[in-house]
Amino acid sequence: MTRNAGEARSSDFCRPHEAARRALCSIDEVLELLANGELEQVTYQAEYLFEGIMVSTGELRAKTKVPYPGWFHPNEVAERLCISYDEAAWLMRKETLKSEWINYRFGTAIVTTKQAVDEFDKRYISVSAAAKVAGKLPPSLVRKLGKSGVPPAINNQSGRPLFYHRYDLVS
Repeated sequence: MTRNAGEARSSDFCRPHEAARRALCSIDEVLELLANGELEQVTYQAEYLFEGIMVSTGELRAKTKVPYPGWFHPNEVAERLCISYDEAAWLMRKETLKSEWINYRFGTAIVTTKQAVDEFDKRYISVSAAAKVAGKLPPSLVRKLGKSGVPPAINNQSGRPLFYHRYDLVS
């Protein structure tokens, strides 16, 4: 039971409870949209029963019309910087990417500004984005940069290179 799943990135899909948190809405809103058939980007894995329902956070955010003008949520940061949602949220929680917690609708959310993301993006490039530009796979780019003596600027929570300084890759 996948409907229009090709329109959303696979990393955009998650369980309804997590999608509600990421979209800054309530689980009741998600369930209401599901029950009324208003969500088009839904996948279902039957072997997981109710836990197998996955919805697109991007579509959910658009359908719940949650405005947070001027703020970037980790979803937008992840998309802009070519990283995962979890990595974007981690950067924001660690204050590596200037951000703040705001009280919003159903709880608190961590957000940043477009200006902060632009400034961050001018200084750093993600391994994924750099690999795409170089026409390589991320692991082979990391190996090549390591052999060249170019250290990563930011490692993720598990120690894997996540970002490099842009000036290290230009020279």
